[in-house]
Amino acid sequence: MTPPVLDSTVKLPVKLAKEPLIDVTFELRFEANVPAASVIPGLLFGKLKGVESIEALPAMQIPDSVRSSEANLRFAPLNRITWGEFVIIVGDRMVGVGCMMPYPGWARFRDAILEVSQVLMDAGLIKAVTRYSLKYLDFFETGQDHRLALKQFNVAIRIGTHLIEAENLQLRSEIPRAGYLHGVQVVSSAMIQQPNMPSKVGAILEVDTLREITDPDITIFFTELPRSLDMIHAENKQMFFECLSEPGLANLEPRYE
Repeated sequence: MTPPVLDSTVKLPVKLAKEPLIDVTFELRFEANVPAASVIPGLLFGKLKGVESIEALPAMQIPDSVRSSEANLRFAPLNRITWGEFVIIVGDRMVGVGCMMPYPGWARFRDAILEVSQVLMDAGLIKAVTRYSLKYLDFFETGQDHRLALKQFNVAIRIGTHLIEAENLQLRSEIPRAGYLHGVQVVSSAMIQQPNMPSKVGAILEVDTLREITDPDITIFFTELPRSLDMIHAENKQMFFECLSEPGLANLEPRYE
């Protein structure tokens, strides 16, 4: 079950002066001894310092029998917990940890994931972990210029004899590599609205990296989780930078050690 060692000779930036990140989520999927959404929010409220609120999400109104039988609802989040600079979402078969923006950095996010995971492990509710994933969503402000938007990315799409250069593009692909599956999505025209800020138009790059788990030993999974998090973060980061063109990376003003 130990993740493979990342093999790359590409020197990656340690920091971006112009940070494009707008959302990040770590998700753990599992099989539980009880409907997790009815138990885990209370556990987290009691164990984590600084929990501010717990709210039910719309999927909570759907009957359990329907959620269990529908594949697209089986892992739907049912509760949202506000925890300082982090957000926790809980379903019957999943727990996710996300960050408020601005992003506090990988070290703090990693610590938050491990703290939540420790509560889950101590509770003894999880029978088996089926997968874990790390998703980063980045936004590049380019206005309505699709040509400028696509120039941010290391992407070449040809339909017949026509090379897509200035057209609106929505592309998603699943790329298996080194034991992980990267769901990569490129959108050349999107509008975002962040709190207390004017709307912006630009391009989106989403990299959702996941790893399936086949080892049923829960103790081993949680023991290896700190290293597993570093490995999946490194894989996600490498895929992100591979998706950027040289001008796209230069626009973010990368800094190296």
